[in-house]
Amino acid sequence: MESQVVYKDGIKYRSETKIIPFGKGTVKLTNLTPILTPKEYAKRHREIETLLYNIFSKYEKPTKI
Repeated sequence: MESQVVYKDGIKYRSETKIIPFGKGTVKLTNLTPILTPKEYAKRHREIETLLYNIFSKYEKPTKI
């Protein structure tokens, strides 16, 4: 596994590359993980929570009292 830091669109990412067997050949898989400060991480976490809540609350069945 190869790991390095890359910049894309002004954001710093940790890049991990693996070669994985697939079928009769291999596939190169690259995972980009953003490197965030704790404050940025908390902000992004809240954004994702809000988005997921908005999505799943649409499909929630109303409870009967």
